[in-house]
Amino acid sequence: MRSLARGPALVLLALVAGAAQRPAAPSLVARVEELATDAPLPSVRSSLAALHPDGHTLAFAQPRGGVVLLDVEARRARRLALELSLEERRARHRAAASVAELRALRVRELYGVAVRALAWSPDGARLAVLTEGDTLLLLEPDTAEVVAERRRAPDAPRHPWSGRELVYVAGGARLLVRGVGPRAALLDAQRLALVAELGEAGPCGVSEARACSAVAVSADGALVAVGDRGGRIALHDARTGERRGFPRTAPGPIHDLALSPDGAWLAAGSADAELRVWALASDAAARRFSCDDLDLFGDLDLWEVGFDADGARVWARTGEWLELRVWELATGDVAWSRPLEVRGGWGRTRFRADGTVLVEADGVLLDAATGVLARALEPGVDGDGDCCTSAGRWAWPWSADELRVHDLERPERGALVVPLELR
Repeated sequence: MRSLARGPALVLLALVAGAAQRPAAPSLVARVEELATDAPLPSVRSSLAALHPDGHTLAFAQPRGGVVLLDVEARRARRLALELSLEERRARHRAAASVAELRALRVRELYGVAVRALAWSPDGARLAVLTEGDTLLLLEPDTAEVVAERRRAPDAPRHPWSGRELVYVAGGARLLVRGVGPRAALLDAQRLALVAELGEAGPCGVSEARACSAVAVSADGALVAVGDRGGRIALHDARTGERRGFPRTAPGPIHDLALSPDGAWLAAGSADAELRVWALASDAAARRFSCDDLDLFGDLDLWEVGFDADGARVWARTGEWLELRVWELATGDVAWSRPLEVRGGWGRTRFRADGTVLVEADGVLLDAATGVLARALEPGVDGDGDCCTSAGRWAWPWSADELRVHDLERPERGALVVPLELR
């Protein structure tokens, strides 16, 4: 009789243990909404988008509510609406310390979830989405199924700056995340499990100079460079996170990093008006390319650096006195330079394979050989364009009331104009 009496108790204990081992329910849920093409699209952040590997589907982050998918060729739009799950809402309501806090939670729930960063997997089967609160999701774009989720632990240190970045590396096997914790994180791209934290070893508090400030990935996705606020640069294997090569340093915070197309050179921009370039095959000192003539007050930052399409030239974009300067990598001679409009230094500079340079800060295309203006996306009274964002062959000026998507390869097609809802 005693063994019979213990039977139900053992079954109950097993059920409780099994429940404890089940994965936590997703804190966010998504659904697909088809959008009419003859009506304004939901408001999007035109500065935050990711291009699908098909080359014509753009994912735009929304200030609140989710992600809008726009097929530029088919002129079809869908929305992946994101919202807190019922279980997560209940848990947050129970944790509210006051009626006022509860009301604030409910107001935020009405507007939906804000998106901070986006990235498509190389095969286009998954969309990685980083949301407010630093919750990372893997979404199946056709069904809006949440395939995996990773939440930032409540007691984990936050990154002291606001930038967020998601990059698939190692052939899509890993997902590189910058801006959530003090260090960059390398995650398994299927389960979002942590593989390694990247950067210099040692304590990494929120206010310390070891916080990650820039990352770069080699063209083959096999190597990751990580720079921090203290001027330290480390190289890592993109699959395992193991350290590679020699550590490098530069004065002040590292603002930007770039690896040459052949993976042989590393460029870094920091706070002393000099672009530094290292040969990765040796521990030789950096080659220096100077912008000292622009450094009137001894504090000129190089906000962006890179290589041209074939790696024969290296370039930098300055901060306070906006200029794009290009040098010959072999000789160090200045190939050309061009002053830019003072627009706060936003946007990226992209040396394209077609022999042009897209300067997003000005909304212009330059001749890559000479720096001469080729055309402005939407010319203003001064001949320059407006600050824009680009992905692949597409570019669009920043606007709150419409998207004007230009085909950089076929400008004769004109812009696809999509009105936006105003919020």
